[in-house]
Amino acid sequence: MAAVHEAVALGPEGQPGKRPLFYARPDTGAVRVTLLLGGRAVEAALAGQVSRRLHAAIRDARVFPEGRPVAVVVKKMKDLDKVEELLAVKLGATGKSARPSHRKR
Repeated sequence: MAAVHEAVALGPEGQPGKRPLFYARPDTGAVRVTLLLGGRAVEAALAGQVSRRLHAAIRDARVFPEGRPVAVVVKKMKDLDKVEELLAVKLGATGKSARPSHRKR
């Protein structure tokens, strides 16, 4: 019997939200993290705000009205750098902070 794996979607505060920052799902020996980049984020990324090693994945991603789903396979801790770069450009394009706020409510 095959194992069933569920994707996880997290919003800006690390909580499930209406507009997730990314989707993460288990893959063989890794985790596949997918971020949906809008037009401004794609332009910023390709203009140099992310490393060149991500440019091909961004260009090759299929274009949807909502944006481009860019996937990163995380096998090692250093692979998280790619995810962080994409999150920074995504949040920079939307004007949101990359860090969750810890203010009192």
